[in-house]
Amino acid sequence: MSTSAELTAQIGAAVEELNNAKNRFEAIRADTDQKVRDLTGEVSAVINSFLNLNIYVSVGGSDSNTGSVSSPLATIAKAISIIPEGAVARIYLISAAEGSANNVYDVVNNHDLGSRHVLIAPRGGSNVTLRFMNGGLFNTRSGGSIKIGNPNTLTIEVHASRQHDSLVNQYGGDVSFGGFYGTPLVNNSPHLKTLCKVNFHVGDNAFGSTFGRCSFMRFDLSQSTETDFVLCDVVLGGMIFISLYSVTLAGDMAIYNPARRALSIDNANTGLILTY
Repeated sequence: MSTSAELTAQIGAAVEELNNAKNRFEAIRADTDQKVRDLTGEVSAVINSFLNLNIYVSVGGSDSNTGSVSSPLATIAKAISIIPEGAVARIYLISAAEGSANNVYDVVNNHDLGSRHVLIAPRGGSNVTLRFMNGGLFNTRSGGSIKIGNPNTLTIEVHASRQHDSLVNQYGGDVSFGGFYGTPLVNNSPHLKTLCKVNFHVGDNAFGSTFGRCSFMRFDLSQSTETDFVLCDVVLGGMIFISLYSVTLAGDMAIYNPARRALSIDNANTGLILTY
């Protein structure tokens, strides 16, 4: 039979063990709560990025980031991959110091945008270059669109090794190049013939067209090395509306080239084209 002192000791040991267990539980609960808060914060950042659909890309970013302005992605490919079908999204290319290599963003994949509506534009400056590498291409379809270079100046550069003859293949949807302050084209590829190739009928009138529309605003073609450049190559076209403004080219207005059955530029200054 246990003595009173032994019982007291056993009770004390049991209480101590209970307190230790309680402390371990509290530590586990605190660690779990912190992990939940961390996870909730990450999920909230992702949800907010989808709700706002402002996706930021920086050459110094990481594709494991959320795509927020404080946690930018590293590539345009990753930015496009997280945009849901049917969503409207703005991909902002963060500008670094003038002349920095971190101002050059490469398009290296063939991107089918489906029903996405995507704007690609610089943020924080007008010294950003969007460079189309070999294999880099955008495809639009009915219900989707792409706008490149609005509203700030965005230089479009085409790498010498690039084989594609256009920057965008349009199978429906809307395509827009240029911005209020102008969009210069630096073409180093002998294969580039047109900015946008329209492969299907693009509607019955200039505005509110059924399958697609192309527009160009303040676009500077003077740096292109292609002498027979076609602004928009219509393969199976209907009616199309194009606006063009160039701050460096002078002379005739943009004209329709009946031999090519396409729209071309002849020393364009300003022009509003309505054809077919």
